[in-house]
Amino acid sequence: MTSMSSYHSQYIVNSVDFDRFNTIVDIGGGLGCLLPHILEKYSTIKQGICFDLPN
Repeated sequence: MTSMSSYHSQYIVNSVDFDRFNTIVDIGGGLGCLLPHILEKYSTIKQGICFDLPN
């Protein structure tokens, strides 16, 4: 999943308007590959949380 998430991160970030949110929670976020891309583009987001279960 990490390689898929990294591959699609830019597409997701450019397709979804995250600007209206103060906090982003990535549930099932694995190693957290998507969240940094979102936080980098949307500086108005104050907090990012990556939550996943240990394998």
